[in-house]
Amino acid sequence: MLAAWAGRRETVLMLLHNGANIHALSKRGWTALTYAARAGESSTVQILLEWGAKVDIVEDTTGATPLMFAAYVGSLPCVELLLEYGADTLIKTKQGAMAFAFAEENGHEGIAGLLRHRAAETQVSQSLN
Repeated sequence: MLAAWAGRRETVLMLLHNGANIHALSKRGWTALTYAARAGESSTVQILLEWGAKVDIVEDTTGATPLMFAAYVGSLPCVELLLEYGADTLIKTKQGAMAFAFAEENGHEGIAGLLRHRAAETQVSQSLN
């Protein structure tokens, strides 16, 4: 998890190749993907997703997801990767906030707009099914 947080992609790969549990949880309920997304480390996020990290893992305390953390720090590359791997833009935190609100909170309007648009598309698609 610390290697993911620090963007040490070679170390992350070495750990994964040697059997590290990609789904292990920290005391706060974060996975390596959560840490990498929160740090805006897109190359590490990509490795973890390629290795099968759960894209929509929900953090214990607030109910935030890696997508929300990437939006919060304004990492468009991380947001795009998470969306590419199927991140759900409709998940809400325990307080009812969706990912776009995390981007708005820190002035990342481009990311907020992208996430708002994706959420609206998903809602329309779900209502048609």
